[in-house]
Amino acid sequence: MAAFRPMVTALAMSLCLLAAPAAAEGLKKPAARPQVAVLYFNYRNEKDDELAALRKGLTSLLVSDLSDLGQIRFIERERLQEVLDELKLSQSKDIDPDTALKVGKLLAAQYTVMGAYLVVLGQLTITWKVLDMQTAEILKSGDVRGRPEQFYELEQKLSAQLRSFLAERVPALKAAALPAARQKPAALPTRVAVEYGKALEELDQKNKAAARVRLEQVVKAQPDFELATVDLAALMK
Repeated sequence: MAAFRPMVTALAMSLCLLAAPAAAEGLKKPAARPQVAVLYFNYRNEKDDELAALRKGLTSLLVSDLSDLGQIRFIERERLQEVLDELKLSQSKDIDPDTALKVGKLLAAQYTVMGAYLVVLGQLTITWKVLDMQTAEILKSGDVRGRPEQFYELEQKLSAQLRSFLAERVPALKAAALPAARQKPAALPTRVAVEYGKALEELDQKNKAAARVRLEQVVKAQPDFELATVDLAALMK
C-alpha cells in the first residue's frame, strides 16, 4: 500500500492543477463596461446664435437620458469639456471626424456619438452617427426632423434611436437596463432648453454667478426639469 501513496499524491496534485484555471476563471472580474462619449453637435446656422446654445444642452440631455443603460458608461459632459479645454477646442464651433476620434480616444471611449443640427426653411434637422474608436468606422447614423419649437421632442426621438442601436450592439443591455435615474420633463420649450445651454456655457467659463441666475430661471420656468435642478444644487454647494 505504501508503494501506491506517491502515485495517489501525484494524482491529487495533478487534479488540483487542472482545477486551478477553472477556479481562477470563476474569480475573474466582470468585463469593464464600454464607455460612450457624446460630443457637442455641430451647429450649421451661423445667423441664429440662439439655437447655437443648444449644443451643450443637447449633449447633457442625451447623456442623462441614456445613463440608465446598465452595461454602458456614458462619459459626463463635464469630463468632455475638460478634454476640449486641454486641446484648446472649447471655443470651436465645429468638431470634424478626425477631432472626434482624437477626443474619443483621450476619453478612453469605445464609441463616440457626434452629429450636427441646422434649420432650413423652418425645419430643424438633427443628424447623428456613432463611431467605433478602434476602427474609425461609422457603425450607425440617423436623423430626426421637425420644427425648432419641437427641439425636445426631437431630442427624445434621437435618444430612442441611440438606445435602440446600443441595445443591439451590446445585447446585455436588454437585461440590465435600469429605471431612469432622473425625471424627464413632460415638455421642454426650446427657449428653456436654450437658456439651459447658456447656463452650461457660463459654468464652463467659470461664471458661477451668471450660471446660477440662468439655472434659477430655467428651474422656475420648468420645475420638473430635474437635470437643471441637479446642476443648480451642485453649483450652490
